[in-house]
Amino acid sequence: MFSIFKKKSPIETPKPTDQQTTSEGWGSFGLPPTGETQARTIEKLNNKVFQIETPTAFGHAMDSCPSGEELVNPYTLDGQSINPVVLDYFANTAAFIGYQNCAILAQKKLMSVACTIKAKEAVKNWFELAFTDMDQSTNSGEKVTDKIISYIRGTDKKYKVKNNIVKAEHFKNVFGIRHVLFKVESIDPDYYLKPFNIDSVSTGSYKGMHQVDPIFITPEFSESGLSDPLSPNFYNPLYWVINGVKIHRSHFVIIYGDEVPDLLKPSYRYGGVPLVQQLYERLYKAERTANEAPELALTKRLNVRKTNLSKALANGDSFLKRMQDLVTFRDNYGVLIADNSEEIQQLDTTLSDFTDVVNNQYQLFAAEATIPAAKLLSTSPQGMNATGEFEMKNYNQTVSDVQENIMSPILYEHYKRLLRSEIYPEFGVSDLEIDIRWLPLDNPTAIDTATVENLKSQTDLTLVQTQAITPENVRERLSQDPNSQYFNIKPFEDEPIDDEPIDDEPIDEDKQNEDLDVDDRLNNEE
Repeated sequence: MFSIFKKKSPIETPKPTDQQTTSEGWGSFGLPPTGETQARTIEKLNNKVFQIETPTAFGHAMDSCPSGEELVNPYTLDGQSINPVVLDYFANTAAFIGYQNCAILAQKKLMSVACTIKAKEAVKNWFELAFTDMDQSTNSGEKVTDKIISYIRGTDKKYKVKNNIVKAEHFKNVFGIRHVLFKVESIDPDYYLKPFNIDSVSTGSYKGMHQVDPIFITPEFSESGLSDPLSPNFYNPLYWVINGVKIHRSHFVIIYGDEVPDLLKPSYRYGGVPLVQQLYERLYKAERTANEAPELALTKRLNVRKTNLSKALANGDSFLKRMQDLVTFRDNYGVLIADNSEEIQQLDTTLSDFTDVVNNQYQLFAAEATIPAAKLLSTSPQGMNATGEFEMKNYNQTVSDVQENIMSPILYEHYKRLLRSEIYPEFGVSDLEIDIRWLPLDNPTAIDTATVENLKSQTDLTLVQTQAITPENVRERLSQDPNSQYFNIKPFEDEPIDDEPIDDEPIDEDKQNEDLDVDDRLNNEE
């Protein structure tokens, strides 16, 4: 009876479960299959993308970094505002997939072509060599230059220069980074430990280029390169260790894939984004779509058999056995036997637009590789009045970028060491500055060349007639134009003028009188 005076116990509000917690703020993308909370999901996704271990300064290898509670993750983001389902998609498709996986994916033929085609296109017409500081005004200077260039062309085959720069571009696309080491046999045991000095290259010491996969290389940093974001070499390793040999970065030409922010560089082992990683999902979808074609060809016909469903379900075993028999003998060469009372229809799946679906998938793959589909797939341009001219112009621009930004630095470093090792001792010259001039990517046809020559000749004629230039100027231009059929033609040679007066011959008066008599007789006869 005194229970009314008792203090009522507070009613406990039940805590929301994980499933209830995850039901808010997820948008229309749905819940994760495990039903875990947003915070835990985002934490797991961030761990996929960002490196957990902190990098170390040189003297400590990457695999000797402490672990456990001593380790603090400096790359975790507060990503509570992002939709975890969207983040999961990009984390799984954009995070670094590892060098081993890149190597496996690059074995696919179309993937390999996408990684190599620009490099092969870039070296197709090769380049011209010139020396910017050699006096070529005399015949002796021209002869020395020609001999040096001829000698260098011979060494290109010896050192496999073309193969090396194509290989470098290919594996840069595969791994996102490529190390090209220039090997020099030096008497200095610390040659590779010190910054590169051209004076340390002696006669015959240069041995060519050597490339190493990034899986066999370990980065080491200076203190400022690791801890000072204001340093120009922040997160740029000072040394690269190969099989226990520490090599200063100046002995390499290191080429990168698409650059990543500093925040992601440890995850990518201080390289760039591999092209293989950017393309593999799109290639998978394209090939899966293409592989549907033979399956659809075999299964595009659907047999519809009208029946009394209530009776069929009442005698389910017999009905299922009958259906299994139909499936067993169902193909284009079998015979379907039906009862007189049965009604059977066949529905065909149309395949008329399936080719466009497959082609669109491969065109998306080519677009992500920045290669025209007609070039990558060796097909004709699609569409009305399609020529592919605009796409090829853009493609040629990207190939030119490969020449200037990837291949030229490798070539300059190679020739710098070659000149000191072989050219200077062989020809007795010094302090040459080599210049690389890439030839145009487009090869004009004979009609194109003739049209250009005709326009130039009309322009020259107009300028000569207006006395803006002289015929000598035109001849000089033709002799210096390497694309002209009159290249290296000799210039005008002025004939020497004899300033001495010409002596008058003596006049024979008798002969002159005879001529006059003849003229008089002729006039009289007339």
